[in-house]
This record gives sequence, structure tokens and C-alpha cells, in this order.
Amino acid sequence: MKKNFSTYSLVKHRQAKKRWEQNVERKGRKPTPRYTVAHPFLWGNKIKVPSCLSIYDPVDESFKETVELIDYIASDFDPVNDFLDFSETEEITAAAVTILYSTLEVALGEGCTPVSFVRPEFEGVNAGLRRANIYKLLGRSEISYSLTKAESIPVISSVCDDYTYEVCEHIKYRYFQEGLTEEEIAEKDFNLGNAVNETVENVLVHAYPNESEEDKKWWLSCEVIKNTIFLAIYDAGVGIPNTVHERKWFAGALIESRPEIYKELYAIKDKMTLVNKLRSYIHDVDLIYISMLDDYSGTLDQKRGQGSKSIKRLVSDTDNGKLWVFSGRGLYKFINDLDRPELIKLPSPITGTLIQWNIKLP
Repeated sequence: MKKNFSTYSLVKHRQAKKRWEQNVERKGRKPTPRYTVAHPFLWGNKIKVPSCLSIYDPVDESFKETVELIDYIASDFDPVNDFLDFSETEEITAAAVTILYSTLEVALGEGCTPVSFVRPEFEGVNAGLRRANIYKLLGRSEISYSLTKAESIPVISSVCDDYTYEVCEHIKYRYFQEGLTEEEIAEKDFNLGNAVNETVENVLVHAYPNESEEDKKWWLSCEVIKNTIFLAIYDAGVGIPNTVHERKWFAGALIESRPEIYKELYAIKDKMTLVNKLRSYIHDVDLIYISMLDDYSGTLDQKRGQGSKSIKRLVSDTDNGKLWVFSGRGLYKFINDLDRPELIKLPSPITGTLIQWNIKLP
């Protein structure tokens, strides 16, 4: 339960902030959220960020703590009375930061009041949050993207297919030039473009079935670790398990993957009963698996999936490559076409869908 603080404490906080702003203005500087954060007067409800912000290992305590933080921000976060405490955060990961950014952006809405926060003591984490534009988001600063000049890609918030071309061009010219022939660059650019565009297209078509075009948001992050690019695309929509049964190819995919239950399910005529039975018979992770199956027929329009063929091709061509798909209570992990994907049941659901894959650099 959220702790309520006295009106007196809130008034003291506002007075302290006002004195600081006046002091900064007297020195000829413009008050910015950067200075607000450093101010010692932080009143309200402290929201502690986990020491490891990660969702990669569902059995680790970091998964539980990260999901709890994201769920709190999505449902109960109060930008006026709450502040985020990153002081003990020692590690952050691309997938978790992408979802955190998305959740904060939606929770903060159109307001302009900066959210107080405490910076991490670890400079690597501090730099990562700054690169991701988390600080600008909390400070309610204007965020713009100049990917042709940027050294790294922040978390990008977008609708429709905005920035997909710019992201692919950024990766192509910054990372795919050295040591490759023109033909190899063109092939990598083609595969990367297909994977990004098909994933975004799937968001626009399936993730938000009842939303207008301008509300079909998605977020993208790109991080380079040693010689590998990790690219993640996230949407806060209804999730793969809630929509996969509506695809035209689903019946055929179900026959291929779970023939033992197909006959019983498709004897049900009522749609709602069918969906309820489907969700009770098949776990979320199995529905994700079905959605990621390659084409099972010869027709190109039979199955689009999640851009899965293009992504799998990228991952299979990468040493130690891996593809993660989080949605609902399922996690799908793909390494190559020779091995069966690892299917993991999550202890807590992930809202929407996050798809992340890695690409090895030359």
C-alpha cells in the first residue's frame, strides 16, 4: 500500500525546490532537472529500483523485483509524491530499460512536472540511464532524435513506422562498414530492415486492435556490448497469446504443433468459449511458439508471424546469437534452426510484447 505523506512535508519540499531555483537563476543559469536531482530535499514515497534491473532470468530475484517495479509504475506511480531511487542499482539490461522507459512515458502522460530521482552510485549504470534518455524523460525535458549524428541509439518512442529507416541506417553505417564487402553490407542491411519493419508492422496490425493509429506506440533500444549489437522492440499492447488465435494461419499451425487438441477445440462454435478453452489448454509460451513457427505452406501470404524468419536468419548467422520473445507469461528463446527453442513459463506476466535479438559485428 502506498504511504501517504503529510501536507507539511510536501509544502517543505516545494519551498526548498523554489529556493534552489531562485538561487540558480541568480547565478545566471537556467534551472534544469539535472540540478533538481542533486538537491538534498527529497520528500515523498521512495520507489527503490532493484540492484539488477533485468528480466532475462525468470528464476532470479531480479526478475521478480523488476516486474514489481514496472507494475507499480504502470498502476500506482504518482509523479508528484513518488521519486525513483537508483542509488543501489548496479546493473541494467536493455530489455528492462526499454520496458521501464515505456512504462514511465505512459504513466507520466502529458504533464510537465519533473519527477525527482536519485542517481546510481555506479557510473556505468548512470551512463546507461543517461544514454537511454531516462533522465530526460523524468525531467520532462524535450526529447528529439538525431540518429545520423548520434554515437549510440537511445530508447526511441515512436508510432507507425517512424524512425525504422533511420535506425537501420544508423546501424548499417556505424557498425556494418568495416571488414565487409558491399554485397555483405547489402545483405545484412536487407535482413536487418526486414526484421525491424516486419516486427513494427506486426505491432501496428495486431498489438493494439482497438486503438487509433496515433496510439499504436512502440519503443526501440539498441545497445552494443563488446562486438555484438542487442536490439529490442517493445509494445505495450494486448500481447501475442491474446491475438495469435485470430490469425488466418493459426488453425494450420495448431494442427502442426498440437494436433492432439486441435479436433476438440475446433468443434467449439462459440468464439469466446473457444478462446477461453484455448487459453486453458495451451500456455502462453506455447502460443508464442506457434506464432514463431516458419511458414508451413507454400503461400507467402499464409503466415507473417512476428518477422520471425528475418530475425531467425540474423540470429542463426551470429555466433552465440539468441532471440528472446517475452509476452504474457511466456518467454521464447531461439538460438538456431537446428535446436528446438527453449520455452519458459514466467512466474509473472510481461505486459505487451518484447522482442530482442543480437547481431554479431564484423
